[in-house]
Amino acid sequence: MTNGYWFYVTGQIPVNKDPRAVDTKLITRYGLDVSKWTRCRRRKHGTASVQYLRHGRFFVILATHGSHEFFTAEASRIRDIRRVPLRYGGYAVSCRRFADRWHAAVRLDADVFRHLLTSHWY
Repeated sequence: MTNGYWFYVTGQIPVNKDPRAVDTKLITRYGLDVSKWTRCRRRKHGTASVQYLRHGRFFVILATHGSHEFFTAEASRIRDIRRVPLRYGGYAVSCRRFADRWHAAVRLDADVFRHLLTSHWY
């Protein structure tokens, strides 16, 4: 987020699919197997940088401002982390503005927090 990765799409890899095959498909589709130097050159020409992260069967694709096939292919699913938190594993990750700068905020997801408040775990 500090590098401008404001846009994201999340997904789950179905049980009947090989996660490595999905990794390869997404990396190839969006041209993600490039060096940070190539990414930097592309950014200077107005091309968005795109990253792919996966944990188990959950994945997230992150993108910066700019033109990229990602924005066309995933148009209906793209979220802005400054407006819609990324939820995973009981946490909500977002960006908040403090003193004219954006800062990452990691919190318990609201549903998890409410559950903890109503359960008698203490």
